[in-house]
Amino acid sequence: MKKIICFLALAATAAFTSCSNDDDSGNNSGNEVTAIDLTSSTESIVLGEGSFTFTVKDQNGNTVTDATLTANQTAITSPWTPEAIGTYTIKATYGQLTDELTVTVNEQGNTVTAINLTASAESVEAGTAVTFTVTDQDNAVVTGATLTANDTPITNPWTPETSGEYVIVATLGELTVAINVTVTDAPQTENIFTVNGTEYQTTNNVLIYFGTDAGVNYWVLASYSSTGEGEEAEVINESDIIFTSLQTNETTLDFPTPQTITFGEQNPGTKDASIIFDTTNELEITDEISSLNLTINSITLAETVEEQFINYDYSLELNNGTTVEGTFNGNWGFLNASQTAGRNSNSSKQVIKVSKSQILQKIKSKTYLK
Repeated sequence: MKKIICFLALAATAAFTSCSNDDDSGNNSGNEVTAIDLTSSTESIVLGEGSFTFTVKDQNGNTVTDATLTANQTAITSPWTPEAIGTYTIKATYGQLTDELTVTVNEQGNTVTAINLTASAESVEAGTAVTFTVTDQDNAVVTGATLTANDTPITNPWTPETSGEYVIVATLGELTVAINVTVTDAPQTENIFTVNGTEYQTTNNVLIYFGTDAGVNYWVLASYSSTGEGEEAEVINESDIIFTSLQTNETTLDFPTPQTITFGEQNPGTKDASIIFDTTNELEITDEISSLNLTINSITLAETVEEQFINYDYSLELNNGTTVEGTFNGNWGFLNASQTAGRNSNSSKQVIKVSKSQILQKIKSKTYLK
C-alpha cells in the first residue's frame, strides 16, 4: 500500500504533463478528432421569431467547422431558421463521429409581453449551483431565454467559482429582466479524516478511473499525505473511497457530478474503501462495511491539476463500530488505471470498456496502488 506515493505523488502531475504532450503531438500531426459535442444557442424558439445557431466542438474544445448538420434527417446549415412548428432532432456528423440534441419550434400565439426572473438562492457560496427560472406575465415558465452574469453568458444551473456581487440578466427577444446574486467565499475545509475521532491530515487528491462495464464507471477518490520525494517517498495517511457513476457518452468519459452516493449494489453507489494512517496502520475493511456515504459537493474539470478543484466528504462505519469521517477540498489529479496494472500514468479521458470481474479483481487486490 505504501507504494502508492511512487505512483500518485509523481503521477498526479505527470498525468497532465503527459496529456499536454499528447495534445502537442496531436496538433503537429493534425489534431485527430476522436469525439464531437453539439450545442445550440437556445432550446426553443417561436416560429418566425428567431433562429438556432449550432456549434460543434471536438474533445479538446476546438470548434469543428466542417461537420454536417441535419434536422430530422434533412440537411441544414447554421444558423437555421425553421419553417414549421415541431420538435426537431439535430444531428452533427464528422466522419464516423456523431452527436445529437433536440430543439423545439413553438406555435405563434400566447405572446410573451413581460418576463420575470427568480433564483433558487440569492446568496450562495462559491462552488454552489444556482438554478434560475424565467416566467412570463401569466407566471408560466418560459424556455429559450439567455442568461448572463455580469455580462458573461452562463448556463442554467450556474455554478459560480469566484465570490462577488453578480447581476444576472435574462433576455428573451427584446425583453430583459435582472436580479442580483451574492457569491461568498466557500469556507476553507481542512483536508483530514478521522478514525474513531482521531484526526489524520491529507494534502493531495487523485481521481482514479478503473474502467467502464455496461454503462457504469468505476472510480477511486484517493486523498493522501506523504513524506520524502521520488523513490524515497512514503505514504503517511491515505483514504481511498471506491464508487461508481453512470456513463452515457459513447467515447468521452462522463466524470462524476455533485451528488450523494450510498453503499450498495445500486449504481451510482459506493463499493469499498481503504484507510491507512500513521504510516503503518491499516483498517481491515473487506466485508465489514455497515455504511459508506460519499457526497461530492463540487467538482471542476480542466486541463491542468492547478485548475481542477474538488470538494467532497465521506463517512464510513464498520460492523465492529469503527467510524471514519473525512473531507477534502482542493486540487485533484486524474489517473487512468483501466488497463495496465502498476504505476500507470495514462491520462486518457476516453471510455475504456473492461469487464466487471476484472475491475472488481483490481479493486480487491489493490493492484492499482502498486
